[in-house]
Amino acid sequence: MGADAVEVDARLTKDHQFVLFHDHSLECRTDGTGRVVEHTLAELKTIDVGYGYTADQGGSFPLRGTGIGLMPTLEEALQAHTTSRFLIQFKDGDARAGEIMVNYLEQRGLAQWDRLSFFGSIAPLSRLKALRPAARTWSASATARCLAQYVMLGWTGYVPGACDGGMVVVPITQTELLSGGLIAF
Repeated sequence: MGADAVEVDARLTKDHQFVLFHDHSLECRTDGTGRVVEHTLAELKTIDVGYGYTADQGGSFPLRGTGIGLMPTLEEALQAHTTSRFLIQFKDGDARAGEIMVNYLEQRGLAQWDRLSFFGSIAPLSRLKALRPAARTWSASATARCLAQYVMLGWTGYVPGACDGGMVVVPITQTELLSGGLIAF
């Protein structure tokens, strides 16, 4: 639809798959129970992801019964949108998730590092970056360090060392605060 990149929330399943789901717990929006990481992909494909959706503070649930089997996997999203760039948020803090992500992408032929970027929990980001230095990653703390220094020096055309090797994401409504020099993703 014309977006430069698609941001998705990736959660690790019990059987080392990645599903696209925001919450730790299934109770918020689905008819499932427990944490995503406690379930296999097969189990997650049986729940109704539209069960808890309401646009009128619980007066009605128009998607109930229509989302059974529809929890998407990262693989499905990447295969459906082969030319799109993705910004993948690690929602789980387990460092092993970084290594599992590398294996997951490479085993499926989806390790297209030029169209994938990663952010979120620092432990899996660090592991992913150690295994694939070319991968684009950013964390909130690294972004804050870079931006703080850049705001002070950016008008000079100098990009501080704190910005090296990473990525800075700036909301479009705040880009006027920055001088030229940063390249949009």
